[in-house]
Amino acid sequence: MQPQRPQRIVGIDLGGARGKTTALVSMRVDANDTGSILAGMITQVATRHAPGSAAATPWTDDAIISFLTADASTSTTTLVCIAAPLSLPACLRCTLPQCPGAAKCEVPAAAALRAASSKKHVYLPYLHRPGEIELLQKGALAVTHIGGATGPLAARGAHLAGRLTSAGYHLGTTLIEVAPSATVAAVFGPKAAKGYKRDANPWVTRVGMLDRLTDLGFHATSGFGRDAALRNDHCFDALLAAYTGLCFLRGEGAPPAPTAADGWIVVPASRQA
Repeated sequence: MQPQRPQRIVGIDLGGARGKTTALVSMRVDANDTGSILAGMITQVATRHAPGSAAATPWTDDAIISFLTADASTSTTTLVCIAAPLSLPACLRCTLPQCPGAAKCEVPAAAALRAASSKKHVYLPYLHRPGEIELLQKGALAVTHIGGATGPLAARGAHLAGRLTSAGYHLGTTLIEVAPSATVAAVFGPKAAKGYKRDANPWVTRVGMLDRLTDLGFHATSGFGRDAALRNDHCFDALLAAYTGLCFLRGEGAPPAPTAADGWIVVPASRQA
């Protein structure tokens, strides 16, 4: 029996544990009669859970889990795309009783990092993950993205991934790690990736991007979702996370490797000539 194709994509730009810098975008997946995915229709852009109600709260872990486990079928009908590390480096997950040291460790992730290292660049299993290094070497990730799998944000991402796995989501299939800046570089070019947040007029830059995404729309239920995405860094990154999921479902770009726990990040195939 074939697994059910997700009918909804949720993009999350994950911030601190209190949820004040976390944003979420929910997108409906539109397909034709044969099941081929055509476009995505954004139905919600939010920096708070249950916005507009007296019970509105920031996107804490509990709020995210509540939203993503609304009913028993949610985990089979939803693809969750999180812009944050969802796995820790191999050393931080290690259960070996004795450490042989990075130079001798035969854990696959450690061996892969040794093979990728050079005199100029040394990759370490307590700091790096093979998936991000592979994308770096392909030019899909910026060097500033590497080594981010430690620290409070990475700890929150790994914790959230564990909770979602317990709720029926599966890392690498219905739960994927994304990198919004890498998506921008692949779809719009490296120059855009450097300026869509911090240039003189990011609103104009983002308007131009959305105008070029002809396979993306905003449903009436999103209210002022387009404006929120244009004016808020976190909302726009959540939108990019969801759009990466749309590309993933259409098979555009390489899917994550089977060892998703080793930092395999989904990036759309490059559209640059």
